[in-house]
Amino acid sequence: MNSITVGGGSQVVIQGGAVVLNIAGINQQNPISFAGNSIQNLTGIPNNFVINYGGNNNISLSGGSGAYAVINAPNANITFTGNSNFYGQAIGATITTTGATNFYYDQSLNTPGPNNNAFYEISMRELAY
Repeated sequence: MNSITVGGGSQVVIQGGAVVLNIAGINQQNPISFAGNSIQNLTGIPNNFVINYGGNNNISLSGGSGAYAVINAPNANITFTGNSNFYGQAIGATITTTGATNFYYDQSLNTPGPNNNAFYEISMRELAY
């Protein structure tokens, strides 16, 4: 998609599997805007709602009771406002929280580091073809 704006009683509801939104944001000052309890990830798993954005414009999430999501926008300015909770991960150039916003990082989103250890053969099986 190029942009997404959700507010005014509208909701994005994730019920089962994973949803990934790739946002282009071409000629958009605010390519991503969610307001007023508009994200409902009923799975309670942040990794089931991933938003990817490579641009450098503004992203805003405001109001509502809570959102489970992952926001990958390393060049963007992300703003969380309103009396809300965010559960998951947000990567941005700047992240601003105002108005009693609580941010909870989900440790299950940690990826293990690379395995630099040597591998050893522990068994061998010979097959006749």
